[in-house]
Amino acid sequence: MPRRSLAAERTTQILDAFEHCVVQHGLSGASLEMVAQTAGVQRSILRHYIGNRDDLIHAMAERLTARYRVQLKEMVDLVGDHRRFERLVDLLFATPSDEDFHDVVLAEALIAGAEHDAHLRELMSALVEETIAAVRDILRLEHPETGAQGLWEVAHGIVGIYFNHGSLHPLQLPVRHRSAARGCARRLLATLDG
Repeated sequence: MPRRSLAAERTTQILDAFEHCVVQHGLSGASLEMVAQTAGVQRSILRHYIGNRDDLIHAMAERLTARYRVQLKEMVDLVGDHRRFERLVDLLFATPSDEDFHDVVLAEALIAGAEHDAHLRELMSALVEETIAAVRDILRLEHPETGAQGLWEVAHGIVGIYFNHGSLHPLQLPVRHRSAARGCARRLLATLDG
């Protein structure tokens, strides 16, 4: 009987360890030795299943962007047909979970690393564009008479507030900051009414 392949299991184990190390020590501080130790494998296993450090970073970025895309689709599905914008704001500015914080830290590390890595820049830029497009499409349902540029600008502003608000989570700011972020999003939407 042939042995089952460990590739998927090992890849997940290594990427989980790498994410943990990046959250704890940053992208530059997450050494391959640290990742191997956290994963409970030898360093040669990292190379065998994923490749070099750049391959590991790209694999993590692809996994993270895939998770965000699933969350984005779920968010769009949850918005529904009634009070779309209010539901969107509720979903975007809900109390973040530890998992949300984990992903925000990873995204920030990858965005910072994108300055010198064209593949990362492409992945992370595409994710931002997709997020803006999803919000724009929801706004279009509520404001079909508004031009494409106006919808895109308001969606861009709302997504900017969303990402900025998420990046401030480690500061554990008072709830009024989340309320302010919601208020800013609503004010931007109001510009489509005028």
